[in-house]
Amino acid sequence: MLFIYSPIIADYFIREKKIIGNEGYIRIKAQLSNGDIFEAFEFVSLVEGKIKVLTYRLQWQTADVVLKKRWDNAEHHKQVATFPYHIHDGLLDQILESEPMSI
Repeated sequence: MLFIYSPIIADYFIREKKIIGNEGYIRIKAQLSNGDIFEAFEFVSLVEGKIKVLTYRLQWQTADVVLKKRWDNAEHHKQVATFPYHIHDGLLDQILESEPMSI
């Protein structure tokens, strides 16, 4: 979670977190220095001593809740070459290819 030390993060709080056995999830909401909002959700599992991200959603929106971008690995948009990894570009109203992401 090194992103919280970035100068573009004005403030953040952990909305929810839970760990059960070798699995867990976290939800974070951050206020960016320009007033935009960044929200993150990750569900992870500990596999052979390493953290593996199973599902994620990283969303960037304006202060008045207009989507700029959302990166996720929900299993829809099978037409994208990097399925299930993709970006919702809210400003262009497009679905784009993406590499796996993590906070």
